[in-house]
This record gives sequence, structure tokens and C-alpha cells, in this order.
Amino acid sequence: MRVKLYLPIILLITASSTCFSQVKFPTGVYMSVEEILKKNPSRSFSIDVYQRSNSGIILVGGNDFKLRSADKSIERKYIKKEVVAYSDGDDLYVNGYKFDCQLWYSKVHRSGKRHVQFKGALSHSKVNSTAAMDATRKDTNKGIFRTRRFIYEIDLETGSVEVIKEVYGITSNKE
Repeated sequence: MRVKLYLPIILLITASSTCFSQVKFPTGVYMSVEEILKKNPSRSFSIDVYQRSNSGIILVGGNDFKLRSADKSIERKYIKKEVVAYSDGDDLYVNGYKFDCQLWYSKVHRSGKRHVQFKGALSHSKVNSTAAMDATRKDTNKGIFRTRRFIYEIDLETGSVEVIKEVYGITSNKE
């Protein structure tokens, strides 16, 4: 009797995990969404990933991770604005700037065959309207808006980005 009860639960868990299982991405620099979909990075730079501090995020905004050229051969501006994603072999980091989610990079938390999800900062359009609204209020702190995070999902076939839900503030950068 217990086997009949547990079987549907096990099947449901298995189906949901295979539907959105974690996909590994080869090490390298991805210059387009199509490269992420095909898991075929076009460049292989030596890049270091740094986690940004909460105070730095409150001060200037942006996402949680910063990438730098390990040997200083690639310009910071190029990494900041041209690269779409970077994989160190374990994790994939997407460039928020390319998806209207402020500067710097966010770690992909879930990935499937056609979708990746990441926690990122407010989109540029929301930042502008929020800052305008904040300027009229005296009781709110602008730094709080910089710490808001949203769960975004990128459809790798179309390149479209959708907000899944809001996560209130940065509780910890460590995942």
C-alpha cells in the first residue's frame, strides 16, 4: 500500500527535476545567447570572478559579481558591456547589462535546455522610474532600491527575459 502512495510522489519529483535540471556549460566566454543555447563559447579568456560587497552594491548599484581579466589583456569596458556570459566550468555568470538588469554579472541558479534563471538587480527602466519616485519621498533610502533582487528567466531560443518574482533585498551574497 505504501509503495502505491510513494510512487506518484517519486514520479513527480523525478519529472520536475528532469524538466529543469542543472545543465553544465563549458568553460569560456559566450558572446551571444545563441552560444549559450548551443553551449559553445566562442572565446576563451583568462577571467577571474569576484563577488561584490553589499556596501559596494548599495553605494553604486549593479549585480552581485564582477569579472576581470586575469592577465589584464582584456579591457574592463569590453567585459562589462560586450560579453554576454562567462562559465568557469562550474557556474555560468550572465551579464545583467545585456538583459536590461544593470551592470555586472549574476550567477545562474537554474538551467535547462532552453531556459536559464538568475537573481539580478532592477532593470534599467525600473531604476529610472523608481529613482524619480524616490526623489519625491523623503523617508526612503535610495540604497535600498539598489539591493532589490528579482528572479529573471532567459528563454535561450528567443533571447527574451521575463521577471519571475521579486526577492526583497540582499540578505546574503553567498549562495
